[in-house]
Amino acid sequence: MINWLMKKLLAVKTFLFLSSLSPVVVFAQDAWDPRDDDLDVPELPAAAPNDFASVIGLIVTVAQWMFGMLMALSIVFILYSAFMYIIAQGNPERIDTAKRILIYAIVGLVVAVVAGGVGAVVQNFLLDSQGNQ
Repeated sequence: MINWLMKKLLAVKTFLFLSSLSPVVVFAQDAWDPRDDDLDVPELPAAAPNDFASVIGLIVTVAQWMFGMLMALSIVFILYSAFMYIIAQGNPERIDTAKRILIYAIVGLVVAVVAGGVGAVVQNFLLDSQGNQ
């Protein structure tokens, strides 16, 4: 009976905490204009690449986009694994699940860092070897 009451209380506290964050998220929205010049979003090419330098530029752009998406996704899964660990309540199966999610999230961070570095490596080695700058 007490275990059931503790689970119910934890669920209510979690719901109250998460619902208290919704005004922060809603009021944090801003009118975003994709034509703003102050954003650091890499531009996608308008046409198909027609020479070696533009192919390398396309690879670098894709690596930059992958870096951003994988970093954000990894952070979300790290937070999710922390949440899973908190609500595990000592259950070994749930703790193992949370640990597994955390390991995969860290692997995702490593992949994101490698994807972010691939662009610079490709650009430095391939374009410099061609004599292009």
